[in-house]
Amino acid sequence: MTDAPLVVRPEALRAFILAVLERWGTPGRIAAVTADLMVRTDLRGVDSHGVGMLPKYHEWHRAGYIVPAAEPKVERDEGPTAAIDGQHVSTVAMELAIAKAGEHGVGFVAVHNSNHYGAAANYSMLALAHDMVGISMTNAPWPATVPTFGRRPLLGTNPLSVAAPARREYPFVLDMATSTVAIGKLTVASRWAKPIPAGWALDASGQPTTDPNLALATGS
Repeated sequence: MTDAPLVVRPEALRAFILAVLERWGTPGRIAAVTADLMVRTDLRGVDSHGVGMLPKYHEWHRAGYIVPAAEPKVERDEGPTAAIDGQHVSTVAMELAIAKAGEHGVGFVAVHNSNHYGAAANYSMLALAHDMVGISMTNAPWPATVPTFGRRPLLGTNPLSVAAPARREYPFVLDMATSTVAIGKLTVASRWAKPIPAGWALDASGQPTTDPNLALATGS
């Protein structure tokens, strides 16, 4: 006999995330945006980048990598381009890009000194309500991708997302890592004690492994 799965309503999950962020000293406005994005990610079925990231965010917060009260600062704003410094910044950046696209036909906003931004589609999809094509991409903080025929990671997973309106059809939305698989998928497999497909990751000796824990330990 197996245990029945625990079902958590989105409202309860959002309230829990808000309580955690408030404990960290996160301003209410920033906490609300963060919680909404995480719950929305889970509701879209992307379990690797929703509330499952909260333990890692807590780890990074305690280590000082995340500053909950940091406010975005626009460092440059010229025509269709802008640059923003700070955390809790991706939604702000995309909204600014959308405004610039409405004025100039295209908008580009770069961000630095930020942190993990969850699912890339959260931001590209913001453009859909404006009948625009949205593109969202980021680099990665450390190498995790092993080049073809390689044995050690040299490249980042560097995810990207594109969202495009499709008139009467559902919009086209792509959200992917540039590696074979996102690291978060390994975390999900580890959480459920399930093997991963061969070809997703390598062990410490550079050989393919189906053990997600070995893959997470080597980061390859």
